[in-house]
Amino acid sequence: TTVRDICRIIDFALENEAFRTIFMAKSYTVPATNKADAREVLTTNWMMSKDYTSRYYDDRVTGGKTGTDGSGGRCLAVTAEDNGMEMLAIVMGAQPVYNEEDPNILDAFGSFEEMKMLLDRASDTYEYRQVFLNL
Repeated sequence: TTVRDICRIIDFALENEAFRTIFMAKSYTVPATNKADAREVLTTNWMMSKDYTSRYYDDRVTGGKTGTDGSGGRCLAVTAEDNGMEMLAIVMGAQPVYNEEDPNILDAFGSFEEMKMLLDRASDTYEYRQVFLNL
């Protein structure tokens, strides 16, 4: 799958209210059953919630989904809003950074850092231009 494919899929899926609600949820309470108490599930998209860490939080991010690719790269798709502009941004294959002293410790995800740079770039360089004048 390509970034373009993922963008088209998510853009289409966001038209569905149920998908949109799930995609933008920071948490969800799983109801109690006869086998388990109610429990809260938190998003793994740390750009939209400070529940786990504030290191990656970005108040522009309104929704998203994390993931990985088959080679160990990290993937992230987010929706964001900045100065009235709505964005759908996707990062695929971002490389995580592991601790030099203990390779089992993840120092940086890669996908969150890449996404922040992408959103910053879009916010800083995007501008509306009149392409033609309809007379």
